[in-house]
Amino acid sequence: MSNLLGAISMFQSSVQGIGREFNRAAVAAAKIARADRGDKVTISAEARAQPQDSEAAADGVEAPMVDMRVAKYSAIANMRVLSVADDMAKEEANVIRPH
Repeated sequence: MSNLLGAISMFQSSVQGIGREFNRAAVAAAKIARADRGDKVTISAEARAQPQDSEAAADGVEAPMVDMRVAKYSAIANMRVLSVADDMAKEEANVIRPH
């Protein structure tokens, strides 16, 4: 029974981890979309007077690109944990009720 509880715990934590990493990737993608790419434009005095999101303006795309890549591999790792938990649950079911 403790193995089954362990598999359930693995399912829960890996699903939560996958959701967390998808959210992290979404935040990084939004920052990339808003980032200043160094385009050559002339900014008017009126535009300069407008309040800006200082975090997005200062960071560029480098940090969000790294965050996206880390989120990708972390989500993959969580998916593999989910697969192992599935295998464990199947083995537990075979022990309880063999074919």
